[in-house]
Amino acid sequence: MYKGSIIDLENVSYLVLEETKYGTKTVILATQVDTNSDVIDTENLLIKEVVSNNGELEVKSLTDEHEIEELTKLLISKYNMNN
Repeated sequence: MYKGSIIDLENVSYLVLEETKYGTKTVILATQVDTNSDVIDTENLLIKEVVSNNGELEVKSLTDEHEIEELTKLLISKYNMNN
């Protein structure tokens, strides 16, 4: 649903590289992208929960360290398998 799309957070654009369901959550792996020059920053990755709230995209930070570690492994593994 979000994979391949660009989302804007705090005046920064991110390209969604991968997404997964984790229980009831939809979690994305994204990287910063400069849409003017099409430059993708592959050094800094972002893992966030995304929620559609009445048609508006809401992005939430994850707080549980164990959950973050597991999701990081899962998303990067999934990304590597698909590319």
